[in-house]
Amino acid sequence: MIAYPTRTISVTATPINIRKTPAFANDPAAYPVTFSVIRYASGGATIEVLGGSPFATGTLTFVTNPEAAETIAVNGVTFTFVAGNSGATDVHIGATKEETALELVNVLNASASGSVNVATYSVANGGTVVTITYDAAGTTGNSFTLANSSGTVAVTRSAATLLGGQAYGNGQLINADADFTDADQSLTRYIVASGAGPTSVYVTDYRS
Repeated sequence: MIAYPTRTISVTATPINIRKTPAFANDPAAYPVTFSVIRYASGGATIEVLGGSPFATGTLTFVTNPEAAETIAVNGVTFTFVAGNSGATDVHIGATKEETALELVNVLNASASGSVNVATYSVANGGTVVTITYDAAGTTGNSFTLANSSGTVAVTRSAATLLGGQAYGNGQLINADADFTDADQSLTRYIVASGAGPTSVYVTDYRS
């Protein structure tokens, strides 16, 4: 069994992915994790290891480039694809669907609407799939609505709402006397503190 370097992680009420941390030089994406051991460092909070990401997510996929005047609704706010410049609710149609997808991301991230700016929007470089991630962990994001675009239906939604937001609560107590062995082997593993906090924990990854 090979142990990777132990690192100390500060855990707060905002869930953090303990498998991928900027301060950890040996990024877990670069090697398989058989299991991890989490142990108390300081702070005395109750922590919970979550079975996956607690943030609701969804996608908008550009099948083709939209036509002018085609619209799309994001959490009840209508955005219109236009030949002209982008604005608060106007999205410039680029020369390709990839360019238009990026323009939509820029408009959504710049939105002042309280219905829209509760999420973060991204697209892979040169991609056609816009990913929406609700900013707050928990189930609230599961009510964030998406719609297919009108007209040619150039843009299709992943589902009627974002999905996957998880509630969390009592947690797994980490203290000086007991380690928590996390057998989950995914590259995303979230941990959150409740009660007194923040707390710090030691995390050691192992592989066979």
